[in-house]
Amino acid sequence: EIHDLLSGELQGDQVVVWFKYIAEIEFVYQYLNKKHYKCRMIKGGSDKPTGMTELDFRLKTIKDFREGKFQVMLCMEKVAQYGIDCSTASTAIYYSNEYGGEVRTQSEDRILHVSKIEPLLYIDLLTEDTLDMENYDNIITKTTDSRIFMTSFNRFVNRLLGEAA
Repeated sequence: EIHDLLSGELQGDQVVVWFKYIAEIEFVYQYLNKKHYKCRMIKGGSDKPTGMTELDFRLKTIKDFREGKFQVMLCMEKVAQYGIDCSTASTAIYYSNEYGGEVRTQSEDRILHVSKIEPLLYIDLLTEDTLDMENYDNIITKTTDSRIFMTSFNRFVNRLLGEAA
């Protein structure tokens, strides 16, 4: 499915693909390399070059992605959910999902940027009649609930600050 998207609708676009499991990210990495896509991955215990720290390797990988040196960034949700900027991409594909709304929200924000004007696309690869479907429903509900809460909370705080002024 990822190959079909990358060779069709998303041809030439930079994309971030999110994973829960190491076996999945490694499989997709090998598969995409065989199909001649330029891709790299950020995962726990990355295959970093000798003499380079894990942090330096991740920073270089992110920098290279932002400079357009490769098309597909493969990321483990728990490893890359905070502090990385992949906003040169406008599409995120979820190959698999963690079980929390916060992890999802944080990973979605990696392709977001204040100056961005094009729409963002989030694609979830789900298998019918599996736990994936139920997990997805729970994640979306938790994400929506937290966003509604934060929007309401921000309005409340702004109203209080406005009254205090």
